[in-house]
Parts: sequence; C-alpha cells; structure tokens
Amino acid sequence: MPADDGLIYIGHNVTGASHIDHFTGALNANRSTSPLRSLGALLQRELALEVAPTNIWNDGFSFAFTADSEALLSDWMAKALHVAQLPLACDTAQARSLLVRQLEPPLNLAGWRNPQRSHILSARRACAYGAHADFT
Repeated sequence: MPADDGLIYIGHNVTGASHIDHFTGALNANRSTSPLRSLGALLQRELALEVAPTNIWNDGFSFAFTADSEALLSDWMAKALHVAQLPLACDTAQARSLLVRQLEPPLNLAGWRNPQRSHILSARRACAYGAHADFT
C-alpha cells in the first residue's frame, strides 16, 4: 500500500465518546472494526501479518490477527496514520454520510461508489478463509 497523505476513513460514534476511534479498538477487545480489518488485510503481505480464527464465521469476512501481528499492525498505524476527531453537535450519522459522499475515503466501503471496494473485500475474504481454513 503506497504512502499517501490523504484521508483514508471517516467514522462516527453515537455515544459522543470522543476518545474512541475506529483504528485502536479501545472498546473492542478483538479489534474487529471494519476499517481495521480492511487495513490489516491490505497490509497482510507487506507486514507479514498472521491471521487467526474467530468464533464467528457467518459472514465470510470474520478473522482476527495473532497477538504478534496485532502488535505489528498497531506499530505500523502509530507511525503511518494520524487520527483526527471532530466533535459535532448534530446528527453524526448524517454528517458522516455527507462527508463520505463528498470526500470518498478509500476504507469507507459504503456510502459512495468506492472503486476499491471489491479489492478490499477480496483481501478481507482471503484473510478470513486463511484464518478458518482448518474449519471449512
């Protein structure tokens, strides 16, 4: 994944907990947020990330990374990404929808006609199949 100084994802939360972002998984012990899985799947070969099975397999996209791979991905993100948070006093879902349509961030897979969507989903599916290969 070549370096780019552009926006890669727009998220929102409805609780107003501004310390939560979609890449640290602060409230989610298995760090299974969609943008995090997408980013990890895209960087899997480059960072030599190892996948691990999850308890869920109903969507064909469920996977995790091993603890060592989580650490590698976290280190990469800390060095390569900047997270910005903007507190809003309005409907955050509506604001997010508008911003996604206008700015077209590549890790947002819904809300705009993302030309990379199929590539990202294929990478995630490959990780999921790899993680669950012994169970399918």
